[in-house]
Amino acid sequence: MVDYATPSVQGHNITMLHTSINKASVLQAYTAIKVQRVLSKPSSTAACQNMPYLYAVYYCHYIGEGRIYEVSMKAEDGSTVVAISTCHADSKDWAPIPMWFQALPVAQKADQYNYACHFLPDTHIIWASV
Repeated sequence: MVDYATPSVQGHNITMLHTSINKASVLQAYTAIKVQRVLSKPSSTAACQNMPYLYAVYYCHYIGEGRIYEVSMKAEDGSTVVAISTCHADSKDWAPIPMWFQALPVAQKADQYNYACHFLPDTHIIWASV
């Protein structure tokens, strides 16, 4: 993972980002308390997602021109999460149109959407050059 991430993020000042959960909880509603963009060098971010194997295996890929956000949230039960959200740029070139876009009104005009954002589970890692 480190061998892939180091040249991908193109720099020596590399930080690791991941979602932090203060305690395990059930499925519930969360309220965003604070959203902060993580400033990183353009085109210098790699994501590593754990795969379902018996031992630690990660699928890492280059994110490209995108954005990273740190979102502080509070749950109904009072627990907190600092979630990492990544936004992929220029998603209009994705083919075929992913099913999650098909549910959005903007999917009717595929040339109009640009950023596809999603939260990362606590088992995924972002490597960024800051």
